[in-house]
Amino acid sequence: RAIVLIDEVDSPNFTACLDFCHAEVMAPGDAEGFIRRLGVERIGHIHIAGGDSHPHMHRAVGTGEVDAIRLLAVLRE
Repeated sequence: RAIVLIDEVDSPNFTACLDFCHAEVMAPGDAEGFIRRLGVERIGHIHIAGGDSHPHMHRAVGTGEVDAIRLLAVLRE
């Protein structure tokens, strides 16, 4: 739904805030695919954090299930 909304508004001032923890929650085991589907052109901000998807918790980068380095690499593709 976010992709459709961003595309419909069609403004450089209306973009997504990618939260690495939320990407893991929205697409368990496929945060990379979630980010690729969203597309870097739709991302205006990034919330980089470590954490766990269940229970949903933000933690320091490098802790928990979220591999921030791996997800940053997807953004550079």
